[in-house]
Amino acid sequence: MGLFFDHLSFAALRLCARKKEVNSHNAKQTADSRLKCLVLDATLSVMSQPPAISPEQRLPALHRMIDDLPTEELLIVELVLARLEMDRLWKEVREGFDADWKAGQYERIDEVIREVRASLKSHAA
Repeated sequence: MGLFFDHLSFAALRLCARKKEVNSHNAKQTADSRLKCLVLDATLSVMSQPPAISPEQRLPALHRMIDDLPTEELLIVELVLARLEMDRLWKEVREGFDADWKAGQYERIDEVIREVRASLKSHAA
């Protein structure tokens, strides 16, 4: 799978590069297109290289990188960070539901739904 991924990654990077060439006459790429290319570039960098700095140095380095970004690229960073937070929170929600399900908290869910529907029908009539 590694070799396939390497070829796929290379093709995706070439596509991003080609898209940038084609769009070079435009003042800006769409935020979505640029976001996809930047995320792909970052993902491939992280996967292909060991971390170059220690975790203690990483946060200040990221702050410096963000401080140096052009204003128009800050939206892209914000979108990436929002997506990461959404993924993290969704994972927590899924894990919570899984734990509740295993603990038997949803054993009567079908029965409770039937009772609520019956109650709503009787109130509506």
